[in-house]
Amino acid sequence: EVTERGVCWNTESNPEITHQRTVEGTGLGTFTSEVADLEPNTTYYVRAYAKTATEIGYGEAIKIKTPCTPIDDLPYIEEFNDVMDLLCWSQEASLYVDNGWKINDSTDVAYIKTNRTSGSQTTILVSPVFDLSALNQPVLKFSHTQKTQNNKTDNLRIKYKTLQSSWTQLQNYTQNISSWSEEVVN
Repeated sequence: EVTERGVCWNTESNPEITHQRTVEGTGLGTFTSEVADLEPNTTYYVRAYAKTATEIGYGEAIKIKTPCTPIDDLPYIEEFNDVMDLLCWSQEASLYVDNGWKINDSTDVAYIKTNRTSGSQTTILVSPVFDLSALNQPVLKFSHTQKTQNNKTDNLRIKYKTLQSSWTQLQNYTQNISSWSEEVVN
């Protein structure tokens, strides 16, 4: 006879009921459980459990990652000088496995390095979520360079999306820019 059931979770794999847990009653059958008080931007392992008078059985652990807390301390300045500051940044849609945004420790620059020799690619550097509700007219300022190499110039597109929408393009940069240039997007 099941005397207790629920889910348990921890930041290490294979959580046990000695860690955090919910208690969702007794007996057999399905149940719903709400896991609360999780830290933002943290990986957790969660699994169901059932207790009898003599044993504890566990289900398979699933891995979840909690979202980052939306940034509302504005203006927000990211100088790309500390990898830890980038934990809430992500990337989307790279066609080439080796392509990804990297931080150059000696120059504090975020860049993408590609191994492609032909075709096209899209890799999107995605910022953390911002809470812009207190702003009437948000402004984005950034510096970039876009050097032409081998007769090819990257195409830098500035896009945004809300939690309920798809990407909307604000600006497109296709010119050769050999030195750092500050841009402003309203």
